[in-house]
Amino acid sequence: MVSQILSFFLTDKDLAQVNAARQVWPNIKVQLCLWHLKKAVNKRLADNKLPKVNNYSAESTRMSVNFIDDTFVPLISNNNCDKKGFEFCPNDDNKYFSINEIWIVSVKEMYSFCVEYDLRHVWKYLWMNWYQKEYWVLWARAANYELCLFKTTMLIKSHWKVIKRDFLPKFFQPRLDLVIFIIIKQLLPHYQQHQDRILQGREKPSWKNDFKKEWRKCEKHEKKENTHVTIVEKWVCSCYAFLLSQWPICYHLVLLLQKDIGNDLAFFTKVKRQGIYPFLIYEKDQASNKANVAVSNPNGNK
Repeated sequence: MVSQILSFFLTDKDLAQVNAARQVWPNIKVQLCLWHLKKAVNKRLADNKLPKVNNYSAESTRMSVNFIDDTFVPLISNNNCDKKGFEFCPNDDNKYFSINEIWIVSVKEMYSFCVEYDLRHVWKYLWMNWYQKEYWVLWARAANYELCLFKTTMLIKSHWKVIKRDFLPKFFQPRLDLVIFIIIKQLLPHYQQHQDRILQGREKPSWKNDFKKEWRKCEKHEKKENTHVTIVEKWVCSCYAFLLSQWPICYHLVLLLQKDIGNDLAFFTKVKRQGIYPFLIYEKDQASNKANVAVSNPNGNK
């Protein structure tokens, strides 16, 4: 799935497909599907069979990150202990980190967690499959200076569902030339008309309804003292809710932005999304040169 004018390529963890995409589009950011990522990790962590082969090397890992302990390695035995199995157990600072610094911090955080609970096999699996730099850049959103608006490949799958349900309901395993004909002559004109209605203001993008629901939910949140770094000008906040938000927003941002938005009933039609700072754009701010921008910084840093 290619999105945002060939800026991102969304896929599951098929390394052959990843390498092919990089060869065709050398400057593209390959982004793993969040749904497939969670499924793969949950499946592996739910497996309590003891691995019979150890391909993890603490020495080679330390060449990438220098805080690795040589003694913290998976223990592989040739006896029948694999029948018994083992079980897997399940920051606010006004500072901007580089991509490499974020990678080191994330590796250290996961490594420290595994060391604390003696999860040797968990660390081996996570490092070999997810936290090495070459794999980390595939799934970490922080591995690029632009954020992809899409997190999964479900969007493209829904497009194929539309083709099968609305345009090819009478065909089972249709020929490739027929599918191409349907896409060019029927599907693309259909989406072109849909795009024209959105650009002309006769129809709203589907994401705005979900965004409005999330916004209203944040408005009703209990007001508490803000101990996080919240910068409205860039639409960013250091709280955990912001990091998990799809849009991204949090109630800290919403409560501060209410002062600037006021009673503007057209706010939800004016707001726009983008993959760089600021993540959300309010047209009223542009017209008034971003007047009355609120910045909440408990540490007093600039």
